Amino acid sequence: FSLASTLELGVRLFVSPRDVMTFKLDALIVVSGLLVFVLSTVGEHTWVPDLQILRFFRIFEILRRAKCIVQIPALSQMLIGFVGAMEAMVYGAVLIMVSLLVWGVFAVEFVQPVSLLLPHEEGDWCAEAFSSVQSATLLLFQTLVAGDSWGTCAVPVILERPALFLLFAFAFTSMQMGFTNLVLSVIVDRAATARGDHKELVKHEKKKAQEANLRQWSVVMQAFDADNSGTISEEELLEGVQN
Repeated sequence: FSLASTLELGVRLFVSPRDVMTFKLDALIVVSGLLVFVLSTVGEHTWVPDLQILRFFRIFEILRRAKCIVQIPALSQMLIGFVGAMEAMVYGAVLIMVSLLVWGVFAVEFVQPVSLLLPHEEGDWCAEAFSSVQSATLLLFQTLVAGDSWGTCAVPVILERPALFLLFAFAFTSMQMGFTNLVLSVIVDRAATARGDHKELVKHEKKKAQEANLRQWSVVMQAFDADNSGTISEEELLEGVQN
């Protein structure tokens, strides 16, 4: 990033030296990147202050270059859909976490007594998994949402108390087939709505630009119409172009 930014800044200054004041952010990004590179190289042999915070300036460089995405229609549509679905993602995450907390309470109430009857090795996570609502919620998120090691802690408990299969089955069904699919459908719907709204906005902006161009052309044509006849003759057109 530092090399590319330095070359880009040099070319821009060479092409437009009078616009040097508009390149303040670019210059700051380049200077911070070069400073971090020099200090990291020197720091291998001598003590230098910790200036790793300067690496955060690269975030601005990435964001600035991300503007190129809008030039690619497919990526632009994806980005617009993602931004439009952010609200649905946040509310969906809250809904899933609340549901996991509810199932975590049930797990502590009904599964923990059975888990205490099972032999566990020292340091076994399953021995602590159902001891608190926080641990149970973490385990349920790991198994039901992330899909990681579903049966490691659940299967031994179910074998010890088969009736608990209903608890895990209902939790799995409600989370996997219910909430996650519901949230996914809402996210897709909001993304499609955002893309549709963006298309309407683009059409509206194009229409406004066309109307502005027509108004400009109307002013130009009125200036060409020297005798105010409402029409422009060939002589008036040539004279207007020359003037």
